[in-house]
Amino acid sequence: MNVNPLNERELKRLAKMDRKLSRGFLAFGLIATAIGVLGGLAWVGLMLLAAPGFGQHMNLRAPTGNEQHAMLEQTMYWLVTHLGALPGICVMAGGMFGAMAGGLSVVLWPLLVSNHTELARRALAHGQFQPRFLSGALRRGMRA
Repeated sequence: MNVNPLNERELKRLAKMDRKLSRGFLAFGLIATAIGVLGGLAWVGLMLLAAPGFGQHMNLRAPTGNEQHAMLEQTMYWLVTHLGALPGICVMAGGMFGAMAGGLSVVLWPLLVSNHTELARRALAHGQFQPRFLSGALRRGMRA
């Protein structure tokens, strides 16, 4: 383990991670999901700018159930017939991008916690920082 004190850059990074982690896992995931939804809506906006007529003049037929992706076809048909073409596309894009970002936050959480633990142990050893977020690994490290 590296026992050198943290430099200024590492202290800033530790403080930033500590703020994110102290909000909790649920808030971290919800913020990531909201960012993903906004990204999906931004994607729709870019498509509208890049391809004039995007989402207009759609020739829709009721799904037969024999399509390659029958559930996706049924969902898109339902959204378009009940909400309209562009709002349906916005709901689909927001949902997909939001789910992707929320899933990514679940994967990134343990990595963020382990990085925080490593930096916080070094900072605590030199009295440089008092973390608000105490993971199990950090508590075990403080006892040793």
